[in-house]
Amino acid sequence: MDKSKLVQHTSSLNTNLQYYLNKFEKNQEWADIAPLLMKIEGLLKQHPSPYIIEKIQLSKRLAQCLNPHLSAPIHMSVLKIYDQLFKNMASFSVEGDPSGVVKLYLEDLALYSIGLLPFFSNASSKVRPQFLDLIKQHYVPLGRELIPMLPGLVASILPGLDDQQEANQKNCMSVLDELSQSAGRKFLIGSVWMSMLRSSKCRSSSIKYLSQKIPKMQQEQEDEQSDYMSDEYEEEEQQKSQQIIAQEQQQNQLKAPQNNQDLEDIKDDSIIQAMDNKAQNEIRKRTIVVEQSMELKRKQALMIIEDGIDEETPENNFPPLYVSALISSLEDENQLIKRQALDMMYTHLKSNVIQESKEILVEASLKLLIRKDLSVTRRVNQWLFGKPDMDNKYQITEQNKDILQHVANSFNKFLQQEANEQNAVFPIKLLYNFFMEHDHMVELLIGQVSFNLIKYVETNHKKYPEIVKSCKRLLESITSFLLIVVNEVSKVYNTYINFLFSILITKEDNFEKSIEFTLLRSAAANLMTCLSKFSPEELRKQSPGSTLNTLLVRMEQLPQQLDKQLVGPAEMSNYDDAIEEFGQLYQNLSDVILDGDEQIRVEFESISKSLIKGLRFKQNKEVQLLPKWFTSITKIIKEENPSISLLAIQSMIEILISEKVDIIYENLKKLIIEESRTKMLKNQIVEGQDYTKLTLEKLWNLLDYPFFHERIIEMIVNLSKVFPTFFTEVVIHQFKNMQEAAIRRFALFWKLSATHYKELQDLNKVGLFLMLDFLDHENPIIRHNAKNWLLESTEMLERILDPLFEVLIQSSSSWYLTDNQQIFFAKVYETKRINETIKKLKSILISFSARFMEYVQETEISSYIKDIRMHFTNESSVIMQKDTMMYLDLLVIICLKYVQGQAIESMSLKFYKENAAVNASACEYIELLIVNVENPIVSLKFAEYIMQPLQIVLYHAIENEDLVMQVQILNLFKVIFFNSSFRTKFQPEQRELIEDTMSRSVSNSIFIPTLLRGMHTHVLYVRAQYIHFISTCIPLLAEHLRQQTLTDCVQQILTAYFKMIKDIANRQYEQQKSDQKMNQFDFLQGSSQHEIQSILIGVKTILKHILGLQERDDMFYEKMKGDNTVFNTVKSMITFGLLNVQDQSKTTKLIFQKFQNTCEVIISTLPSILELYINCWSLGQDFIKYSDTMTAMGIGSYSFDKFNSFNKILQEQQTKETNIVKPQILQMMKPLFMSYSKQFMTALLSVWSNQINLLQKLFFENEQILIDPFSLHQNTFLLKTIEIMIMMQCPIELFLDSLLECQQLQELQKYYDIYRRKKLSTTMLNFQISQQETNILYFLYCYFTFAQIDPNQLKKENLLPFWVQIMKILQILALSKSPSTNMWLLELQLLLTRKYSPKEIVGDQRFRNQHHEFINDKLKYVAQFGGKLNIFWNDPGIKSEGDDLFQQYSIKFKVVTPLTPTLYDIYLNVIRSLNKEVQYEVTDIEKLIFSQLSSVTEDFIQTIYRLMCIKTLKNVALELLQNSYAVEKTERVVLRCKEMMDILYPLLENRSQYNQIYVQMISEMLYFQLDKARQVLLKVYKDSILNIFNKEDFFIQSKHTLKYWTKIINWVVQYGRSDLFTQYLEQVAQQSSFFFSREGEENKRRIRTFERICFLIFSGERDRYTKKLDLLIEKISEVIKSDSANPGLVMLILFCVRILILRLSPIQLNELFRNMWPTLLTLLISIFKNKQSNQNLVLAALKLVEMISFMQQDEFFLHQWIFIYDYFGIKIQENQGIGVPITPFLYQPYCSNFLFQQYSVDYSKVEQTNVTDPQKREIIIKQIKVDGQQQLEEISLQLCNYLVQLNSIRIYTANEDIEDLIENDFIQLDQFIYEIIMINICLLYQEKNLKLHTPAN
Repeated sequence: MDKSKLVQHTSSLNTNLQYYLNKFEKNQEWADIAPLLMKIEGLLKQHPSPYIIEKIQLSKRLAQCLNPHLSAPIHMSVLKIYDQLFKNMASFSVEGDPSGVVKLYLEDLALYSIGLLPFFSNASSKVRPQFLDLIKQHYVPLGRELIPMLPGLVASILPGLDDQQEANQKNCMSVLDELSQSAGRKFLIGSVWMSMLRSSKCRSSSIKYLSQKIPKMQQEQEDEQSDYMSDEYEEEEQQKSQQIIAQEQQQNQLKAPQNNQDLEDIKDDSIIQAMDNKAQNEIRKRTIVVEQSMELKRKQALMIIEDGIDEETPENNFPPLYVSALISSLEDENQLIKRQALDMMYTHLKSNVIQESKEILVEASLKLLIRKDLSVTRRVNQWLFGKPDMDNKYQITEQNKDILQHVANSFNKFLQQEANEQNAVFPIKLLYNFFMEHDHMVELLIGQVSFNLIKYVETNHKKYPEIVKSCKRLLESITSFLLIVVNEVSKVYNTYINFLFSILITKEDNFEKSIEFTLLRSAAANLMTCLSKFSPEELRKQSPGSTLNTLLVRMEQLPQQLDKQLVGPAEMSNYDDAIEEFGQLYQNLSDVILDGDEQIRVEFESISKSLIKGLRFKQNKEVQLLPKWFTSITKIIKEENPSISLLAIQSMIEILISEKVDIIYENLKKLIIEESRTKMLKNQIVEGQDYTKLTLEKLWNLLDYPFFHERIIEMIVNLSKVFPTFFTEVVIHQFKNMQEAAIRRFALFWKLSATHYKELQDLNKVGLFLMLDFLDHENPIIRHNAKNWLLESTEMLERILDPLFEVLIQSSSSWYLTDNQQIFFAKVYETKRINETIKKLKSILISFSARFMEYVQETEISSYIKDIRMHFTNESSVIMQKDTMMYLDLLVIICLKYVQGQAIESMSLKFYKENAAVNASACEYIELLIVNVENPIVSLKFAEYIMQPLQIVLYHAIENEDLVMQVQILNLFKVIFFNSSFRTKFQPEQRELIEDTMSRSVSNSIFIPTLLRGMHTHVLYVRAQYIHFISTCIPLLAEHLRQQTLTDCVQQILTAYFKMIKDIANRQYEQQKSDQKMNQFDFLQGSSQHEIQSILIGVKTILKHILGLQERDDMFYEKMKGDNTVFNTVKSMITFGLLNVQDQSKTTKLIFQKFQNTCEVIISTLPSILELYINCWSLGQDFIKYSDTMTAMGIGSYSFDKFNSFNKILQEQQTKETNIVKPQILQMMKPLFMSYSKQFMTALLSVWSNQINLLQKLFFENEQILIDPFSLHQNTFLLKTIEIMIMMQCPIELFLDSLLECQQLQELQKYYDIYRRKKLSTTMLNFQISQQETNILYFLYCYFTFAQIDPNQLKKENLLPFWVQIMKILQILALSKSPSTNMWLLELQLLLTRKYSPKEIVGDQRFRNQHHEFINDKLKYVAQFGGKLNIFWNDPGIKSEGDDLFQQYSIKFKVVTPLTPTLYDIYLNVIRSLNKEVQYEVTDIEKLIFSQLSSVTEDFIQTIYRLMCIKTLKNVALELLQNSYAVEKTERVVLRCKEMMDILYPLLENRSQYNQIYVQMISEMLYFQLDKARQVLLKVYKDSILNIFNKEDFFIQSKHTLKYWTKIINWVVQYGRSDLFTQYLEQVAQQSSFFFSREGEENKRRIRTFERICFLIFSGERDRYTKKLDLLIEKISEVIKSDSANPGLVMLILFCVRILILRLSPIQLNELFRNMWPTLLTLLISIFKNKQSNQNLVLAALKLVEMISFMQQDEFFLHQWIFIYDYFGIKIQENQGIGVPITPFLYQPYCSNFLFQQYSVDYSKVEQTNVTDPQKREIIIKQIKVDGQQQLEEISLQLCNYLVQLNSIRIYTANEDIEDLIENDFIQLDQFIYEIIMINICLLYQEKNLKLHTPAN
């Protein structure tokens, strides 16, 4: 056809075709299309031109007409049109230039393939032949040019192999064969494997095709000759092909210029009507040169591809790819596909698979055994092991022996994977099924998987208990091979050994005893062998000893019988060898253990036990010599460390006493005894090693260690049975040489061995006689021990007085008296004899007190005593008041002298010490005398005589730090004051005399000061004695001291008590902290407990006897509180008249009837008294459990369920309390509160605030310290305070009244009265005032959190008074403008409404109005503060005239702590998030809030408080309103919420960068409220929400904010009555006759509307807008059809499509694509095809392509080659030079348009990657825009490479990645699209203006 005719045909064709295409849009029914299609076909025949202007529109319409829902005739008509189109292009090929027609075909092939390729799989059987003919005629002839499109083409045709008509199947096979010949077998096979991997609907047909085309396995023989001939033939063919190509190139160089010129002329004439011929020719010449060069290089590259393209080599079957494809088939849900894949693997691939791939296939195949499908199982076995034998067993042969290792590796891999709910028992069940199928392979396989099996079960059994059951079932099924399992698990020490025998192989399991014993013995042997090689460091780290010991203990319970089926003769001796090696470990550790390492000691003990126990299980019981390890026992027994010595002793005893247990122990015992005998060696006498004697001596010495008593006694009992005489010798020897220790040890032994008396009778008898000899020993300690022993064991002996007195008088004949009344001995006397004498006297007195006292009082001293007493004393009767001296007189004088007598240390240290012993003995004896004097007058005289000397002695004893004497004197004073008969048995007429005498004694100038001085001693026991004594003496002091003296005395005593308790608490806290025992939470325990009790008793005594407090019954208060008159007199009755309440009500001064000054002092020290009680309190474990979030920084939010259960536990705890200190504290604190409630509460709040303030200072030094509520003593103090208040169970009315009257609240009231009088216009804050308010509110919150709920309190009649009192308190605090205080008020109200719901009493109008007004005011104020209230942060303070209460404050305002519960919960998470070991999700805003709590910068503080206020409103507002209003008043709740939100909406609308944190916080708050009550709140929130939503800058927000608005908008749509989605679409339609106009503002409005539509879709659930899709697609299509649509609009449409893909289910998505593919693909092609397209629009198109690829849509795999390089293993790399083609093929994917630099795609060498587990599909393109061509090129290249990589691997997807990407796009895309639109509008205006000013031609 000549050029003119071609131009004419082209013009007519395009004119008429445009007309017909326009008619498509007007047709409403598909029936109208058939005639139209016929006309188009006729038109193409009539005007056979290949140049079509509207070819994109034509391809789209043709593709739409191939919709599966249309009839077959229409489909056939469309195929005819395609056929005619291709014929028209073919008719214009240039003779001799076949590349011309190929170029023409490929130029538009992608467009026409859009409809053709998806059609075939859904076409009817009668249409399919026509389609295949089309492929044969027009695709197959393209030859190698088909390679780029082959994956899509093959995927299209493959489903035809499953056609029900055999003819169609053969036809499909024929077409595929022709494609193989045309494109090359290599690429066709690769494309089939790709289809099999990617598309489930292609798998069955792919297997069918490959099964026929890939050769089946043959015998492994190689024909070298054949290989040689094949190589020679290939070389010859290659040479011929090169010659042919060279000839073609020469012809093309001659003909191509003219041919190309003709074609271009026709094309240009049809499109461009005018062009300068000269310039046109020049351009053509240059183009021809470049094209010739590129054509030559292209053909050269194509020749490289030809190398081996049709060979049937293993490499051309692509092993890694087909392994991945086969695994995908094995994982397919269709069982038929699994069977087909297995069949193919057996027939084609068994021996051809490389080892790495084979293991992965084995793994995939084994997974199929889980379902027990017989046909699948048979195929799996057949592929793994070949055909079964005659017994239907699959045997391991030489050919398949390697497969067993693959099976083992696969099972190990299954067992090493992390378990989850779905697959927890999968690997065990799989292993069980395999072994049931192949029981003969268990022995070969079980050893390789045993360790991982047990490890897997142990790791996961707690989380998934069913795993244990499955594993037990498995082990029971392979009982015969359990020994292999045990050996594998135990050959290296691990924690799984113990698990194996404690959980999986237990005593309760039905294993035979012999099997169980054999398994245990084997495991023990392995462990011994393993441990014998351990170093001490390894033992310390792993602690293996207990595991071995556990096994041996269990073996002892079983008969020693081995199962000969499990263990052979050769293995029986393994245990003997192992225990010998294990003994060497004992020897090695015997040196290390002496270093004192506790962990090693524990392990050594276990090893010792195991070694001794293990001996009995040896096979060989003969013992000729003691084992080598036995020699280490001597060294260890001699070790001073008792715990170490006992280990060796225990081992020795175990051997000696176990002779009847096993013969091996009998043999060892004989050797031990034999070793102790003296022997003759080389004519020399050699002493034997007496192990027994050494053991007994050490055992007796170890009685000094109380911790080991039980063990020692047990050992002594055991040894004494075996060696009774040996032990007696040891005891006697000890008494002779170590008397003090022997007495102590025997006393302990005597006591401890009571239960073994009959067994130790002889031994006890020897010790008893020896002990009697020590009753009068000179050492006070020995004497005291002997006395105690005697008192517990025997009666006392009588004594003769005169010889005893003689000793006492003569021995002390020389002393002198100093000026300060001290007596010193002038020379050394026989202290031992004196002590012995006093001791005997004491024994006599104790044994015969009545007879003895009667004798000494009434009997005159003998003449002999009279004669010898003169130099000692010449006094007459000082006690008895008689003419002559009685024995009692002399005895008192002598004893007092011995008490007073002091020894000078320089005389002799020994004498000094012994004299101290005499002092103590004399004191003790005087105590006995006083107690036993029955006559009150005699007792009084006795006391009066010795009181002043004793006070002097005490004074000097304190000076000299003589602790023993101090204690003795105090005890003596106690006896005098409280046990003397003059105090207990006096007659009324004797009272005055006694009082006078006692007043003189206690008023002595040194008595009280001396006692107070003694309290400060550093020794705990002595200090406790002073405390107890003073406490006991308080009534006595109150009775006999003057008031001022009493006041000073009480004040000094209390001050001392306060200091002592603080010191004790701090000391105990630091000690426990260093010992890491902080979990005990009892800081006052152990040795301090006695002292604490004494102090508490002392304080209690003072309060009772001075203040007059009494323990009382609470029922009295409960009965009286209803009567106001009676209630007002309660306090006076509580104090029993001591307190004048009437006077108290008038004045602030309390009037007491007794001890006025002293009582005032006590009341003023109430804070210290309370602090003392709190420090002494011990936290209850239940309270600790429920107070884990309470610190000085705040407390966690109240939960009714949690603390309700706590209250129940607390009630039980009160009845079961065992702590003796806590009841003492409550017994005094509660009466103190009931009597002085106002003063009590003032003091308590003062202490509470002081502790909080102290903690805040510590906190700002180290922020980490307050994470743990028990990390600081002060934190614990706060917890104790609350627990005490709860345990006191104070009447709630009195509690609130006391709080209302307390000093702190009254001061605040006064402050705000002054503040209001100033009438300031600006809100001013004061930090100290805010801190005080916060402390009070924090106390209230903590108290009501833990307070028990009294059911009576919840009754309506009691609830109203309670709330009235609460509101009185809160109204005072409500005057505050501090944000912290106001947040606390809301939090407290929320707690109270949760716990004491006010809904029952809202009927009371006055309360209702007050309560609701209070809540509403606080909510509004906090909201206003969040919305930036005008604040003056640092109020300088207000000072009223004549009042010093309000002073100038220097502290600047900062964040006030404790934090409210809402903020504190967040704070804890923020602090914990710093710990890398624990993951806590916290936002950046939450971190910001607590980043600088110590900052005083006002702007920063305001920002922080605004955020805090919004957070508080979010958590508190809605629930507080719901709890406060009646149910029927829901509209009021909604209204209050709206009022609050209206304040915050302006802040939400401000989208400035600085304001984003508030936008996020308020959005979170809005989301939270709607989440709780969206149905009612949306009624009033909807308009405001939509107003914000429609704002132009709505999408300027953070991702967190966007997430909240996603939910919010979804709720608006879900619960709104109107169809918001349709409204937005209608708004778009109403604004213009077209979807989008091109005017700027109009476009912006429509874009804004369409963006909202996108967000609606994104916000909705999956498939929410399915019914709206047709309308949406229609609107989208109107824009897509316009070539000049604004790039920004198109980007938005592409974005919308991405959202639709995410939000549609697979079924709906397939339906969407079926209708939308033509439109969407043609749009993408039009974008990619135009090299001048906006770069960011191209980026948006690439993101859509990636998104569709991400969703793994089968139909997109048919078209992927159109856009990107769609093959596997190819390389895209940068080229050097110009003119190098991107690929060897004429067709280039559209992505190549944007590879602006020269890149080439190498198809010659397909790289095959290793097969791996499924990889996560990543998102490559995440940016919203590109900066220039280079970045677009990099993105295109990266995407192409990644998708090529995915074509050969298995993948899985995570939609969360897409969600995250779209959220980012929403935020970034909005403004970016506006920018593109405005740029485009400017360009259009410039073009328009240019046309207006251009003159017409």
